[in-house]
Amino acid sequence: MDRAGIQEQAEEFVAYYQDDTGSALDYSEAGIGQMDAFLEGLHQKRVDPADVADLVIGVACYVGEVIRRNLGGAWADDGDAAARGGMVFNPSIVVGSLPIRPVDAVCNRIETGEAESLSGCYASLARRATERSST
Repeated sequence: MDRAGIQEQAEEFVAYYQDDTGSALDYSEAGIGQMDAFLEGLHQKRVDPADVADLVIGVACYVGEVIRRNLGGAWADDGDAAARGGMVFNPSIVVGSLPIRPVDAVCNRIETGEAESLSGCYASLARRATERSST
């Protein structure tokens, strides 16, 4: 899947999320917090990420797009890299020189819970991006 396909997956997830929850997503940092809350529900139910692979991919594409749009990241052409939980799609987004794999991050959040917060990951990336731009 190329960058356009990733963006399309993110848009489809945004529409799904609005239909499912009645809440809008706007590709802002606040959307990352909404994803943490959404994924916490799956964690509490002990859902296996492999059982909701399409949802994992949608969330991951949305999270990656939030990172790309707000922190200046770029999707890398490596979406066929092996992913956790039997996922067949696992692209990375590179912020500066740091590659992040949103599919893995979403799987970790579902499996581990709050200790693998997407908000914490985003805040760390934002700090690094700010430090990099001020040097």
